[in-house]
Amino acid sequence: MSTIEQQYVRTVIRRRGNVFACKIVELVIVALSSQRLAKQQIWLGYLWRAYFGYLMNGYEDVRRSYIPDERALDPITAAKIVAQLKYPKPKRPTVNWHSRHVQRVAYVLRRMEEPGAAVPKARGQAAGSFSM
Repeated sequence: MSTIEQQYVRTVIRRRGNVFACKIVELVIVALSSQRLAKQQIWLGYLWRAYFGYLMNGYEDVRRSYIPDERALDPITAAKIVAQLKYPKPKRPTVNWHSRHVQRVAYVLRRMEEPGAAVPKARGQAAGSFSM
């Protein structure tokens, strides 16, 4: 079981708690879903439902806040979106939130440059750009 599988289950069942019984149920669901779903289905399902911040529930909402048209994401915009999984954007962003978000974006960009990093590319797209 991976962290993304656990996040996917928590997002789908919308349960936030540390009660032992809830954790057991969550782990059972994770085990079942990881047997029946491919990894790509899990992380795509998570992105389509994840909370990215105020008025941004799911990938489409957050994508529209960064790029309102249908063009492909560039790596920097993608990193900004991914960073919001860790630090969701509040209704009124503070200097502290901006600072943490900028640091997280830099971290994500460094990870994207590592050898073997999984940076999805659409067919026929130039290197360095990607879409989801």
